[in-house]
Amino acid sequence: MPRDVAFGISLTLYGDRSLSQTIGDYVELCRLAERNGFDSAWLGESHLQKPGALTAAPFQIHAALARHTTLRLGAVTLAPLWHPLKLAYETAVLDGLSDGRLMLIAGVGPTVTVTGRYGVPYEELGGRTDELLVMLRRLWRGEPAGAGRYFTAEGAIWPLPVQPGGPPLFVAGALRRSVRRAAELGDGWYGASIYLRDEYARLAEQYREELARLGKDPAAGTVGCNRTLILAEDDADLRGIEPYVERIHRYYAELGYLKRPDGSHVAPYDADLATGFGDELLFKGHPEQVAESVLRYIDLGINRFHFRISPGGLPREHAERTIRLFGERVLPLVRARLG
Repeated sequence: MPRDVAFGISLTLYGDRSLSQTIGDYVELCRLAERNGFDSAWLGESHLQKPGALTAAPFQIHAALARHTTLRLGAVTLAPLWHPLKLAYETAVLDGLSDGRLMLIAGVGPTVTVTGRYGVPYEELGGRTDELLVMLRRLWRGEPAGAGRYFTAEGAIWPLPVQPGGPPLFVAGALRRSVRRAAELGDGWYGASIYLRDEYARLAEQYREELARLGKDPAAGTVGCNRTLILAEDDADLRGIEPYVERIHRYYAELGYLKRPDGSHVAPYDADLATGFGDELLFKGHPEQVAESVLRYIDLGINRFHFRISPGGLPREHAERTIRLFGERVLPLVRARLG
């Protein structure tokens, strides 16, 4: 069981507020998270055609947040869409704006976006991602990236990241190749919010196997998990939040991403979208219940958690309550069990 466990909040864009108003909300949520044991705030990259939870420009939003919070700023990128030079410049500048607080997760992303909308050939997704990460590391060190099969990146970049060698670089994905990429080229592996608990257990174990194969310490790598987090002390409050949970789960079901533990796909019209998954997909309940869920995942080897605190446009006051209850009630229980 890992002793050093970190917790971050995932910021989402649901709702009808303007982007400038939303960033104002983010600033207040980040400041509250700072006071309640969270270490980071995360944004995921997506290229949506209708309102959704993610953003096409996580680096720009983090640049707006950098002066207003002391949290680490984490971004999840769709790696095949980036040229190494462009990503190196963007991340180096943001690392400077945040005084060395940037963290990066590289994922291949949904093929409906990467292959369908941007025209990246499906058979090139893995190769482009591998080459991008190798070149990105070189550029962050102040070296020319050189020429590869997919990219040519002549010359070095300036400014360099504040963090020597660049920000922590994690790799996401559910394939064995993704896990191997994380062990070979990254500082850790991350799973998505739609992965069930058993899938996390399997992939975390595969990651540790790949680290051992490379002669690296299997206990040293980061294993990250994304989960929706909803806390309340009153059952009626929890029931009132269920429509927001249902909204985000229906979105995943419509895309065909949501599965049950038996492997069957969840239909968007299923009746139990808000209540039928337990901590297979989300941590929801009283503080004591959520603490037990967190500890179950820590037992799998998870040592970093990202919590979506406002699923489906959940109003800010509910997200604030979740953050406070986590810091005041859940964290002490988890820390006591971890010794």
